Amino acid sequence: MSRLLSISSERAKTTLHLLILINILIFAYRDTLRPQLNLHRTYRIQDGNFKSMLLSIFYHMDPTHLFLNMIALHRYGSELFVHTSSRHWQSFHVIIISYLICGIGAYCGIELLSRYHEYQWEKKVHDARIAQKCTHWLCHSLNEAFGGEDISSLFTNAIADLSTSFNFADIKLSVWYYQVIYRIGASGVVYGWMG
Repeated sequence: MSRLLSISSERAKTTLHLLILINILIFAYRDTLRPQLNLHRTYRIQDGNFKSMLLSIFYHMDPTHLFLNMIALHRYGSELFVHTSSRHWQSFHVIIISYLICGIGAYCGIELLSRYHEYQWEKKVHDARIAQKCTHWLCHSLNEAFGGEDISSLFTNAIADLSTSFNFADIKLSVWYYQVIYRIGASGVVYGWMG
């Protein structure tokens, strides 16, 4: 029994080393892969493609990011898959599937957070514009003078947008943050394995 556990443990260690090697190779060829990752776009699945999403699970922006992720990947991967008493968790397929699920889960989680923050921002702006809408007779006269178009809303909307930006800066910053994030798949695996 001990021999079987030792073989399984070695297989798990080899699988972890293989994943680390793949990460390093993708980092080494990142300039060649950069166009396929659509790094100039926001963090959206529909902006890229499935290949972009899968590559992002292995992609790192700089050597420090790669180094820290690989240390964490080895540490937490060893705890989960190498130093376990269950041979099931030491399986090559289980480790690879876990890596892919955590990476894709991080990708989708960021997508959902991004959409949530955008929805919150759009709702706040919409509500502020409705609250600031001019109902004064002078606004109606101004609109009629310009052929019935809602000219006064240009001014009230600008004021509403500005006040919303100040009052709800945290939501605006969250939207901005999720729009400038490139990819989080590789770090997402580490966070997923950390539990």
